[in-house]
Amino acid sequence: MAIPVVGFDIGNSTSFIAIARSGGIETIDNEYSDRCTPTFISFGEKNRAMGASAKEQAISNMKSTLFNFPRMVGKKFSDPALQKELVHCPFTVIQTENDGVGIEVSYLNEKMVITPEQAYAVQLTKLKEITMRHLTGQVYDVVINVPSYFADSERRAVLDSARISGLNCVRLVNDTTAVGIAYGIYNKDLPATGQPARNVAFVLMGQSNLQVAICAFNNGKMKVLSAASDPFLGGRDFDKVIFDYMCKEFASKYKIDVKKSPKACVRLYRECEKLKKLMSANSTKLSLNIECFMEDKDVSGFMQRSDFEALIGDEISRAQNVMEKCLVESKLDLKDLSFVELVGGSTRVPIIKQIVNKVFGQEGRTTLNADEAVARGCAFQAAMCSPTFKVKEFVVSDVCLYPITLFWESDGTKSQEVVDEGEIKCDGNSVELFPYLYSVPASRQVPLQRKGDFDVQAQYTDVGKMNIKNPIIGNFRITGVQLAAGVDSVTVRIKVRVNGHGIFAITNAQLGEKVEKEVESPKPMDVDQGKTEGDEKAQKEAPETLVEPKKVTKIVTKWRDLHVQSETTHYPEDYLTICIEKENEMVQKDKLERNRSNAKNALEEYIYEMRDKLCDSLVDYVLEADREKFKQELTAHEDWLYDEGEDVACQPYVDKLNFLKSFGDVFMNRLFEAEMRPAAMSRFEAVLLAVKNFIDAYSSKPDDFAHITPEEVSQVSTNYSEKKDWFQQQMALQNSRAKTDDPVISFRDIESQANNLHAITAPIINKPKPVVKPPPETKENGEKEDNNNTSKKDPNCTNEQPTDKQSGDVEKSPEEVECMDLD
Repeated sequence: MAIPVVGFDIGNSTSFIAIARSGGIETIDNEYSDRCTPTFISFGEKNRAMGASAKEQAISNMKSTLFNFPRMVGKKFSDPALQKELVHCPFTVIQTENDGVGIEVSYLNEKMVITPEQAYAVQLTKLKEITMRHLTGQVYDVVINVPSYFADSERRAVLDSARISGLNCVRLVNDTTAVGIAYGIYNKDLPATGQPARNVAFVLMGQSNLQVAICAFNNGKMKVLSAASDPFLGGRDFDKVIFDYMCKEFASKYKIDVKKSPKACVRLYRECEKLKKLMSANSTKLSLNIECFMEDKDVSGFMQRSDFEALIGDEISRAQNVMEKCLVESKLDLKDLSFVELVGGSTRVPIIKQIVNKVFGQEGRTTLNADEAVARGCAFQAAMCSPTFKVKEFVVSDVCLYPITLFWESDGTKSQEVVDEGEIKCDGNSVELFPYLYSVPASRQVPLQRKGDFDVQAQYTDVGKMNIKNPIIGNFRITGVQLAAGVDSVTVRIKVRVNGHGIFAITNAQLGEKVEKEVESPKPMDVDQGKTEGDEKAQKEAPETLVEPKKVTKIVTKWRDLHVQSETTHYPEDYLTICIEKENEMVQKDKLERNRSNAKNALEEYIYEMRDKLCDSLVDYVLEADREKFKQELTAHEDWLYDEGEDVACQPYVDKLNFLKSFGDVFMNRLFEAEMRPAAMSRFEAVLLAVKNFIDAYSSKPDDFAHITPEEVSQVSTNYSEKKDWFQQQMALQNSRAKTDDPVISFRDIESQANNLHAITAPIINKPKPVVKPPPETKENGEKEDNNNTSKKDPNCTNEQPTDKQSGDVEKSPEEVECMDLD
């Protein structure tokens, strides 16, 4: 993976971006300084809006503002899961070719149909642009999250969306797995390998789904023990309960039918979401108020937490069932569970916390960031995939939530009775490859007896437990099977894999051919039984004879690769190319419109700014005639801007702005020079004063400057006189000019002359005096001490002091002790 290392968390209502830096993982903000970017896109008359700006158009441009599209990717129009989503969509969703899903929008004043995958790609484009603002260079490699209940077709659809947006998704990570990675990386006190694991339950409840997983952690290792989910239970279901309650209350109180007005529904849903958040922090009765809601009526309603919890009783029971199922399938007792971590905005609802406590026997913890944990886990996964980052080893083992079975047509051959180690024995025309909760990523091998080319189909075993009702994963045709003469069937070995994305694939198929091969026969074992000591001695003394190894013919299996043709739910390459080109075209149009809008805003801003300054800060620097002329130009351009220039290309705005600046910049330069000139003059005068002080000091006490030559002093004096005369002349000219005249000299020229004078004179003025070498000291005996060699020691001195006085040692005199090296 190339730099940078990025993780995207794309939720149904909000998205987060985390990046890996040298200091760790950082969640970055968007252009509004908000780390949370709404998962909204809007198609307009001139361009697209994405994120927060698109969400603002959810009412004004309701039919072309899209949300909830992450839940539509990879689904068929007839799928019950998609039909449930249509209730939450005020825009038009239609059925396209091959039971596909299309969304009608109005873009550039034309009707256009896009797929949920294309809408998902637009959101990815927005996140990529935000990331590129924070990082240098292009963003290409990313890790993207998906719900743990996503099936194969939905995961493939996310990969297609990434390609449409120009991204390379190096890994799809389940939400629960991403949270587990974030937990495991940050916790330094995990049990060592070989010790009992720390079991942690993660409860993720977001805007539209509930996911629960129980994971076992050791140092550098994470294993998912069980996982359960409810794809149709989240915060928006709580909002709908409040919404339905308020609709009934408004119908009886104000005689209005809210559901007849889509815009009123959107406004009420937003207020219900706010009320839900307020009730999470307050148990008192709270009000909901909307002005001019429908038919020019102001509406209000009331609700308190106890009423809300009574209304969502069914939803709470569903949440409890999911948690209990996950606990049972983990085969753990409550005492074996160390902690429960809460993630997701909807886990802040008090009744959800109570259910967690009831099911798991302990209160849920919030040590992880409830909103950003998934994005941070994705960024950690990206860092682990990247060779540019050194991350501690952390092995992740996930589970397969939906069992996968392989089917094939029978051609009358019998199944292979004996299989090699690691292969699956097949009976009949199907075999379950990956059972429920099987550890993934994983590969398996299936040996089949075949007479020729054949087709296989991968399906989910139990569709009733799935999020979607389409059991087919893909069809695969294996070609190149040829029978030798006299052979009824051959062994074909199929290698299947569920990869790191959670996607099923047939990675390889091989044909086993029986061939003869000459091999050396094994040397017979030397048996010592029955030999006497004399026989052994005679055998050792006998001369050695060379015996040629005997070769025998053996039947061995030679494996030859076969061609595998896959037919999956991935977009065909030609259609994918069309989608990529269309997305790039829309990106360029967005860029052009953004530049046009910025140029128009710049012109409008300059007109109003200069009009104010002409009567304020520029009043002393512009002649009356020039002021009136410039005002007329500003008014004329303003009239053009709101008439003919309301909707033109970018260049006319740029040209007109440059024309106005040809006047305004002259006036602004006068003001700018007047403000900056005093500081430059003070700087120049300070340099002149320093040089003058030196000249005066040299004149009074020339002996103190004996180290400076007369030529150098003359150079200082000459430059001082020249710069002083120039400065006085320029200042006299400038002072004679009015404020409405252009300056004679700029402040930058003054600063340049001051710097030039300082550069010439400072080395001379600050020239250090030469160091005078002190005379050598004379000892009492008349010898001169060598001051240049302080390390030379007296030959009578020693570096060692005896600790104990030994016999025969001579006691040192005070002079000798003083001379010792005490270092």
